Amino acid sequence: MLWLNRSIGIYAMGKLIHYYKTYTWALEAGFSEADAKAIALADWQVDILKPDERYQRGRHLNTNWLALLGGLPTQLWYASYYLGQAIRSSNLEDLGTSLHSVQDWIGHGAWPVYGYHWIGPWNVKIFGRTVRLRRYNPDEDLSSGRLERLETITKEYMRQYRLAIGI
Repeated sequence: MLWLNRSIGIYAMGKLIHYYKTYTWALEAGFSEADAKAIALADWQVDILKPDERYQRGRHLNTNWLALLGGLPTQLWYASYYLGQAIRSSNLEDLGTSLHSVQDWIGHGAWPVYGYHWIGPWNVKIFGRTVRLRRYNPDEDLSSGRLERLETITKEYMRQYRLAIGI
């Protein structure tokens, strides 16, 4: 079980997954140290807005209300789009960008707009589905089960990339 002090904050936890864990998983997936660093840096940099950039909520949190009815969460749309870009151009930065969105899909969930950042917990029934809304909880959200899911899907995206470009 992964333990983190609550005082670390969301920014540092984002770096823990989007940089440090991604770097480790990239090495384990067979990338060189330099390539693993490039992937991890691109993954983490999605959270760092540059002065001329506009925040794209859909990369991090689902903005598609139709996801409640089985539609594609926007995080998965971004993940698929950037994975395709990465494969077409053999671009590690696009792979890292892709990983960020798929990791946020697992980390924040598919609940439209705010993911797991609602104050709660509440169990709300919408369209016959029960949705649990709750405050972000670092201890629960980075449980070993969630971390294993993050690792599995991250490595699967890396595997798809390596297979598609022939490495």
